[in-house]
Amino acid sequence: MTESRPPAVELRIYPDFSEVRTLVQSEADRLELTFPATTWASVDTESITLIGLPYASKTVVARESWLTAFEGRRVGLRTPHGTEEVTLIRADDLVVQNANGAYFHASQQDLLLPEAPPPQGQRGVVSLSFALRGPGEGVLTYLTRSLTWSAQYRLDVDGQGGGVLRADATLHNRGDLPLEPQVLTLVAGEVRRHRSTRGFRSLGDGVMHFAQNASPSWEDPEDAPEIAGLYRYQLLNPPRLAGGSDVTVPFEDVPLRRTRLTNVASLGMSFASEQRRYSLVPERPLLEARVTVRDQGYLVGQPRVGETAAGQEVEFTLGQDPNVTYHRTVTLLSSALTQDVDRHGQAVTRTVQEYRVTYRLRNAGRRPVEFEVTERTGYLTLLNVSGPAGDQFERQTDTVAFRGALPPTGDTTVEFEVTVRED
Repeated sequence: MTESRPPAVELRIYPDFSEVRTLVQSEADRLELTFPATTWASVDTESITLIGLPYASKTVVARESWLTAFEGRRVGLRTPHGTEEVTLIRADDLVVQNANGAYFHASQQDLLLPEAPPPQGQRGVVSLSFALRGPGEGVLTYLTRSLTWSAQYRLDVDGQGGGVLRADATLHNRGDLPLEPQVLTLVAGEVRRHRSTRGFRSLGDGVMHFAQNASPSWEDPEDAPEIAGLYRYQLLNPPRLAGGSDVTVPFEDVPLRRTRLTNVASLGMSFASEQRRYSLVPERPLLEARVTVRDQGYLVGQPRVGETAAGQEVEFTLGQDPNVTYHRTVTLLSSALTQDVDRHGQAVTRTVQEYRVTYRLRNAGRRPVEFEVTERTGYLTLLNVSGPAGDQFERQTDTVAFRGALPPTGDTTVEFEVTVRED
């Protein structure tokens, strides 16, 4: 049975680092690789290893310029009279020596070299070499902080309050080394690892790309072993990640088990707040990310959601709805003094009052809306509440809550009686 050949480049990208896995092969007992110095600055050198290709030692050599590798070697030099061979004596200032033994400075554009320079090599390079126990093929793997990803959600709300949730992934390549992965896996979840104290070069003017042809696919847990604490997303047809670029790809459409847009009023003894609250129950886990919410095509908010398990309800607020208004009236029905005992066993006199509370809610809009009202009594103790029966009316220790629906351009009245005692 022939073993499958590993991909030429496989990327496993986590939120704040990535694992790069590259197929390498050597026909000799030495393997040499070159990295741009700016890319190498983000590599965790302790993580570099070869899988499937035994080696005796690993050597890292930093060079100020990629031309350092040609010092002492014969190279071509373009002159007004043709070309000649010279010896590169010093790479920093391009001192060369011709066949007559004369030294002079050459221009880099006039040098004719037998090898192509590495990407961004003029900023310096790092040479990584392995002394192998023999020729063969294996996988070079290392961790780097120059390649990360982040998620963004887009929630499109229709005229009835239902929604469609889509997710984009932005891949951030902060290094100079371009990557063309054959296999790309996005990994979400907390991974605790040793952090290197070396500096990290910040990106200047980056390039933003949106990959239109990257086909997303959810990695089926039945096809891959489950890893505790991690979510994995496989991207088919992964995009090319140019150096210093951000590439955005759609990676998932999240099915929603339930969606609801509710107008919520919360009242206390000295304050009142009104807001629209959107709640949803996703059938797949959500990552910590920003959600851009559009109601019938118009941007209405950009809240953030935390990491959420599949089937767990998510709620966020979207500001006020001017179409939904309410008018609250309170009528005192009775008031009496009662004798009571405080927590220290002392006799005290308390006031017990009964009120009728009436809400008239109105919807001036052309689509039905749900509402929810919560009253908190603060320093008062609820002794009794009588109101509409059913699940739409609830009483707790210090709150009264009710909910319902308003028809288009319609109104409704909710009335209840409450007995409270001053504490």
